[in-house]
Amino acid sequence: MANVLEMKYNEKFGRHFVAKQDIDVGKVIVVEEAFITMIVMHAGLNICDTCFKHMTNFIACQNCTFGLFCDEICAQNDLHKMRCGRSSKDDNPLVEYAIRSIVCALDIFAADDDSACYVDTLMSFVENVIQDPKKMANVPHSIVDNKSKYRLFLTLNLWLGSLKEDELMARAHDAFEILLKMPQIKAAFSSHKKSRFLMHLCVFHTYLVFCNSFQNQANGGIFLLRNHFNHSCAPNVLCSNYENKSTCITSRHVKKGDQLFISYGSGYFNHSRAERQKGLSNDFGFQCECEKCKNKSYPISSDVIKSDAEYQYLAKELDMKKVKFSDGSKCAILKQKCLEILIKYRDQPWTIEKDLVADFYQQLSVETIH
Repeated sequence: MANVLEMKYNEKFGRHFVAKQDIDVGKVIVVEEAFITMIVMHAGLNICDTCFKHMTNFIACQNCTFGLFCDEICAQNDLHKMRCGRSSKDDNPLVEYAIRSIVCALDIFAADDDSACYVDTLMSFVENVIQDPKKMANVPHSIVDNKSKYRLFLTLNLWLGSLKEDELMARAHDAFEILLKMPQIKAAFSSHKKSRFLMHLCVFHTYLVFCNSFQNQANGGIFLLRNHFNHSCAPNVLCSNYENKSTCITSRHVKKGDQLFISYGSGYFNHSRAERQKGLSNDFGFQCECEKCKNKSYPISSDVIKSDAEYQYLAKELDMKKVKFSDGSKCAILKQKCLEILIKYRDQPWTIEKDLVADFYQQLSVETIH
C-alpha cells in the first residue's frame, strides 16, 4: 500500500481509506496478494492450481485429473493434497472458498504450534476476536504477519442481502462434510467440542467469503485491503487482477482528505439510478450517495470527449463480445488508452463516456488470466 493512504473508521462508512495528500490520476496505490484465492473456471485455462501463473508446460497431479502445477513447489501444496480427487458439491465456488479459508486458518496456527494444541489456540483466538465489541472499529497498525491478516479477515463486513440464509447454511454444511473427509482435519477435530467449533467456523467463514470475495470469469480472491474500499458508481479507483494479485489505480484526481472508492461491479456503471440503487440495497444494504446518484440530471454526456479521436477508437472496441482476451498485448494497449482518456479529462465531471471507459478498463482486467 502506498504511503499516501490512511485507513480510518466512522459510523457511516465503517473502516475506509482516505488520501493523506493529493493523488493524481493513473497512480498505483495498492498492489495486494489475495488472502484466499481460487480458480472459478478451469476449462481452457493454462493456470497453475496453486499460484495461478500462466504456463504452457505443467506438472500434472499423479492422483487426480484436476491438479496442474507450474513447478515442484506448487505441486506440494498442502490444500491440494488434502482435497486431491475430491470436489465440492456441485463444484460450488462458495463451498470451495469456505474450505480454502478454513484450511488457511489451520495452516496459520499449525505453523506456530506443531502439537495438537493448535486447534485450542485457534478456538481461543476466534472467540476473542468475535466477542470484541470494538472489532469492527479497530484499525490495524499492520497486517504483515498471518495472524493479523486472519484477524482482519474475521472482522470483514457481513451483509447477506437478498440471499436466503438457508442457502448459505447449506453451503456451510457442504464445506463441513468435505473438511471432515480429510484425515488430518478429522483427527484434529475429533472431540465433540472441537467438531461443533468447526461446524460454527464453517458457517462464519461461508458468510464472510460470500460477502467479501471478488471474482471474474476465471479466478477470484479475498483481498483484505481492497475490501475496505467503499463503493461509488463514479469511482476514483479502478481495480485490475493479475494471477493472485489485485492492483488498485486512481481513475480520478484525489484531493487530500478525500475518501477513495471502487465500483462493486460492472452493473453499477451503465445502468439507471433506480437499477443501481436497487442492486446496492439488495446486495450490500446501503444507498449510494455518489455524484452520479445525487445528480438528478444524470446521465450527462461530454461532446468534448466524444469528439476525441482516441475515445472514438476505444468506442469501436467497446463491444466486449469482440474482444479477444487471449491477445494480452492488445488488451494491455486498450487498458492504457482507457487510462489516458481518464487522465486527459481528469477535471471534467463524471459522464457517460467516463462510465464506458472505466467499465471497459475493469473488464479488461481478466486479460492477464489468459
